[in-house]
Amino acid sequence: MQIETNFNEIINIPIIAGFEYYYKYLDDKKKSHIEDDKQVYRHLSEFLLWSVFDSRVLKQGSPAPILPRPKIDFAAVKIHLKDYSQKLSPAIPILELLTKDKIIGVDSMLDWVPNILSANTDFKIDTHTAVSALISVLHYDPKACCRNGNQASETQVKIELWAPILSSSFQLGENHFQPIWEFYHLLPGNCMEGSSRSDFASVVTNQNHVQFPFFIVEFEKGSSENHKDFAVIVCEATFELNRILTNRQNGLDKEILQIALHTALIQDTRISFGTFRPIFNDEKTAIVYKYHRNVKSFDIGTTNTATNIQNVLEMIVYLRKVVCEDGLVVKKFIQSNDNQNSTVSQRFALPKLPNKALVSRTSKTKYTPKHARKIFNFTGKRHQKVMMRSSSN
Repeated sequence: MQIETNFNEIINIPIIAGFEYYYKYLDDKKKSHIEDDKQVYRHLSEFLLWSVFDSRVLKQGSPAPILPRPKIDFAAVKIHLKDYSQKLSPAIPILELLTKDKIIGVDSMLDWVPNILSANTDFKIDTHTAVSALISVLHYDPKACCRNGNQASETQVKIELWAPILSSSFQLGENHFQPIWEFYHLLPGNCMEGSSRSDFASVVTNQNHVQFPFFIVEFEKGSSENHKDFAVIVCEATFELNRILTNRQNGLDKEILQIALHTALIQDTRISFGTFRPIFNDEKTAIVYKYHRNVKSFDIGTTNTATNIQNVLEMIVYLRKVVCEDGLVVKKFIQSNDNQNSTVSQRFALPKLPNKALVSRTSKTKYTPKHARKIFNFTGKRHQKVMMRSSSN
């Protein structure tokens, strides 16, 4: 019999009063003999290091928002599309069909009566953003860079497909927001092991011109099951939420609960949105964060061109109608001045976050190997490493 020695990190997490059922749920998953359950335990326990609770386990998930129908100036869009290559010509009859089927609204002088009737259900997308998005979706060809067994690189996906769509969605909307590619989060560590970098962020600024992101994006490589950016984005979002709350001199409870930080994970042509929100414990002595994953998703690279056009326009509506409106809430919160002397952090215990940022990595397997698995205990002591012995024949 051979004795194999492994070092498993044991992490003790303080229990926050009022969430005892949540820890019990994770303990039950930990004791399960099903690997998927054990992985849920590890992932959600990792979230707890950042004081993040999964909304579905809390049973506080909210339904996906009902979006208004996208509306474009079809005549203007058609003129622009005709000026480009023949590759875009199929888009015109598809757009005509989508407008005929009332999937997309039309904004023109000839349709003023329908516009009045549908003013509360349609969301106008400016012509430049609509055309830019259509060009990106119709021109993007992942097969062109997948010859000789190669896959589309993250850089190519960003530049050719996502950069025009994301940048114009925030820059050219009714409310202008600054898009930033490669946004650094300066966690304690001063750009060394404590720093982290989002692939994309949209930000607002306070009176001192300090930037605060309200939307951050990570691009995943390969299978989402094997890539670990779902944990990285938790680290980045909670750090920025702490910054937002500590920037304000004071804030009413209802103002704090209105704050939302949106996230997105992108895997090639598919984007999945999530939302982080502050919540109070039962005694209202501490603030933690609720994470609603997979709120809404869109695939703009299917084999159906009409579906891709519909999805990219609906995604722009989501970005401007949902994400940007919550960006205005964050902007108002960080720019508000009041006469109160107490800060949010003095009134409530904010999450004490780890100093070391999580690093984006790809695993070769769906499940973490047993010798590398962390063991989470809900006790309240500091991190430690212990030697675990396992035997194998």
